Amino acid sequence: PEAALWMLATVPPFWNFVVGQTGALAATLLAAGLLLLPARPLLAGAMFGLLAFKPHLGLLVPVALLAAGYYRTIAAAALTASVVALASVFAYGVEPWLAFAASLSKFGAFALADTNAAAYKMQSLFGFLRTFKVPAQIALAAQALLACALIALTWRLWRRPGASDHAHDLKAGILLSSAVLVSPYAFHYDLTMLTLAQAFLLRHALAASDAPATEIPQRDLIVILAVNALIMIFPPLSVPTGFLASLVLTAALLHRLSESEPVLLARFASFCAPARAAYRATS
Repeated sequence: PEAALWMLATVPPFWNFVVGQTGALAATLLAAGLLLLPARPLLAGAMFGLLAFKPHLGLLVPVALLAAGYYRTIAAAALTASVVALASVFAYGVEPWLAFAASLSKFGAFALADTNAAAYKMQSLFGFLRTFKVPAQIALAAQALLACALIALTWRLWRRPGASDHAHDLKAGILLSSAVLVSPYAFHYDLTMLTLAQAFLLRHALAASDAPATEIPQRDLIVILAVNALIMIFPPLSVPTGFLASLVLTAALLHRLSESEPVLLARFASFCAPARAAYRATS
């Protein structure tokens, strides 16, 4: 209960409450699926399937599930999403789906337009670059490169079986923070993902520490304060500093994972070695 209160005191739930959006629901479904995954894979799949209402926030989930061999979870997610979609058609007809499809192109054109003065609300690399007037196609290319790197990282982290329960907490936190980074359309209310990524970080830290359960380790407290300060200051600066917060939190989780499971990141480093060598050769 104390940990839950700490998480409610972070900044992202406040932004989600202010704008009345679905960020808390999406973050809860993804985090619940990750929490249930080792012991209740079918129920975890149901959570992931319900996240289908915001598919861009679950882009890394099938990568992780395929890498770890959770095929029953994939089937449960697909079945859940299909049942919910069919139920919506039965209840409301196909008109909402047609309207949704029509709105996608309109929103995409608005997000790419040079007249988009609200680009700073997109807490992604794309939004960060667009805020500083980087051309849309270059910003999209940079976002695509980042997405490819996150997909490769997710695959390597989840590929190795037999990792400890504590390592699972860190991998779950990394997937939550990466879910915000992988899509160009991550808004300030979607940063609630970071609240639950911080929860997984604390869950790991407190489980591995001899300190009382209500005492947050100092280095984790520093990370949490930095992450939430970055999220808090984006409106007055009109800069998507939530993107920087996602990077800071992902780096902190990766550092903690490198301490508890060094083989995981060592294999990822060897996997990326050819790409680094090619980059150095061309530059």
